[in-house]
Amino acid sequence: MDGPPIAKRRRIVTTCSECHRRKQKCDRRKPCNICLARNLPDRCSYSDPTVGPRLNKSSNASLDENFSALTHVEDQENVSPPASRGFNIAEQIGYSPMKGSNVFMDLQHQLLKDDTTGNLSLPNVAQERVEPEQWEDQFWTLVAKLPSKSVSEDLIGIFMSEMNWHTGFFERYYIQQLYKTWQEIQTRTDAPKQPSLKDVSRDVLYFPALLFQICAVALHFMPPDSAMIKVLNVEEMIHRNRLSERYSDHGMKIMDILDRHRPTITSVQHDLMRALWLKDCGRGTESWHALSTSTRQAQELNMHRQARVDQSGTVAETLTRLWKDEYRRRLWVILFIWDSHMSMMLGRPRLINLDDCDIQVPIDCKFPDEPSTVVPTAIRNARDNEMPVPISGHLFRYSIAQLVHEMKTNGANRRHPKDYTSIQALHEKAVALMDGLPAYLRTQNPDKSWDLRLPWIPRQREQILDNATSFLLALHRPHIHSSPKSRKAAIQAAIVILESQERVFEITRQYQYRLFGLAFFTIDAGFFLCSTTIMYPSTDRDSSRRIDVCLQEGIKRLEILEHNNAIAGSGLRLLRHCYQLLQNASTTRDTYTEPASHVPETVQQPEGNDQGNEIPNAFDTFHSDGLHTYDVPDQIHFPSTSDLTGFANINEFDSSYWIEQMNQIPFVSMDDATVANPWDFPFI
Repeated sequence: MDGPPIAKRRRIVTTCSECHRRKQKCDRRKPCNICLARNLPDRCSYSDPTVGPRLNKSSNASLDENFSALTHVEDQENVSPPASRGFNIAEQIGYSPMKGSNVFMDLQHQLLKDDTTGNLSLPNVAQERVEPEQWEDQFWTLVAKLPSKSVSEDLIGIFMSEMNWHTGFFERYYIQQLYKTWQEIQTRTDAPKQPSLKDVSRDVLYFPALLFQICAVALHFMPPDSAMIKVLNVEEMIHRNRLSERYSDHGMKIMDILDRHRPTITSVQHDLMRALWLKDCGRGTESWHALSTSTRQAQELNMHRQARVDQSGTVAETLTRLWKDEYRRRLWVILFIWDSHMSMMLGRPRLINLDDCDIQVPIDCKFPDEPSTVVPTAIRNARDNEMPVPISGHLFRYSIAQLVHEMKTNGANRRHPKDYTSIQALHEKAVALMDGLPAYLRTQNPDKSWDLRLPWIPRQREQILDNATSFLLALHRPHIHSSPKSRKAAIQAAIVILESQERVFEITRQYQYRLFGLAFFTIDAGFFLCSTTIMYPSTDRDSSRRIDVCLQEGIKRLEILEHNNAIAGSGLRLLRHCYQLLQNASTTRDTYTEPASHVPETVQQPEGNDQGNEIPNAFDTFHSDGLHTYDVPDQIHFPSTSDLTGFANINEFDSSYWIEQMNQIPFVSMDDATVANPWDFPFI
């Protein structure tokens, strides 16, 4: 006879009904984290009164304790969630905390003295405290993976000396203050357990994540004589890269634990550093998304708006606040530059609307070692002896970035513009900015007296030149078929970029080869020059030789960079292919080209008033028909990625990306009826 049926085990449901239905991980609060994130707090309910919702931290609490806690909750029909997870009406709707920016802020301002509106006010995100919960253990577990104090300090020093002049992300004073505060927190108590985080500001709490990113980037640019190589046991580059990736990922995990709901300057800098790390790794799409996260946090902090600095209090307090405002504006300028540059070079949409920004331009001056004792002013002290500062170059790049916005706003970067004068005006503005550079940064007859004392100056000089000429190339590239003047200006800009990159390469050490721009500018300008001179060959031998030298040198640079730079290899084979097409075109035309015996002098920047004048120039002597007499479409057929056997696509700047970039260059067929004569375009 069959025995009694075996009772099936009934698994206790510990999540709320919504999370159980959707198979989501629930924190068992009321409302829980998932229901809050979905903006459905009213649906958060628990079917089993013995297991939910959790109000204490202990995961081993008895059912009786849980039931007592539940009884306490049921006695209060409306229970507010913990402070760290709280949402007020402004947050739920998404109102900006900027005064006067929306109806809610107007209401809050008008009723500010009414105590009944206290619960409507927005929190001070800069001073917001995080209530410690179960994430503390995870936080301290990740923090324990930071390198030792001495190693961290050395890696910070490497980044500040090797990269900060280039990026402009930090001022040494604030990094030192954050690091000092963080060290005090770690050594605050001698107790076995870690110190409590309940009184730690978010700005400091985000710092370990930022420190991870600084260490990750510093490992990419560590000098070979650094003692930290042996300390960290990363003699091989592959080990260094793996450790760098672990550090960067640890920083992201800390940010995920803390969340970005209450951003600070430190969290903005973390994601900007992450974008830099990703870009140098060739992960361009991820880098752009990290930049987006950083930019949105900065906008949440209203860094794009000029704040009124409180000047009450002592002189020292006022000066400190003025310099902090200067620091915020400098960081926003860097974000603006990055956004504009990625938009211009990578074809990404802009994250920032220039019309939304009203910050004052940062001061072109040295940042003081002690802000509370120095008045912010562009007037240099006699003892400074007009010492160059990196901010001068960043402010120039900021001006070029604003021209990028103007170019995109008026449609000057689109084919067949209604009015060509807008292109001429932007060209002249860029040239005027170049003419206004300080003597030590200008490219023509620069003052080199500081070059040995400040090694970053020659590199920033070329960085500025590449930035300006890249803008000119982006400005004129869409119009190379409809305007001979744009074609000439674009070809000149591409040559200037390639020659500049050769000079940069000569002063760059091998451990700095990973820098993104060292390969990108060569590949981008090289592709344009190959495709354009195939369609529009020059009959001038000197011009042809100069182009040939630039392309050969560019290929040699990429061959050297291939094993150190994440994007060099992916562009090298395609550039070789394009160069071979150019050589075949020269053979087909049966035009003799003398071998390149030396590098010609640098092309001078085209003057703005040259646009409307017919001045003899080597690039004016093209083929009489403007195009080749052979079948051009067959000659400039680019391979598919499957044709490029033997090369591993290890990053997002792979062969597919560069082929897509080549396809962005418009091609005018000989049979194109819409263009009667590509050389005939009146300059008004």
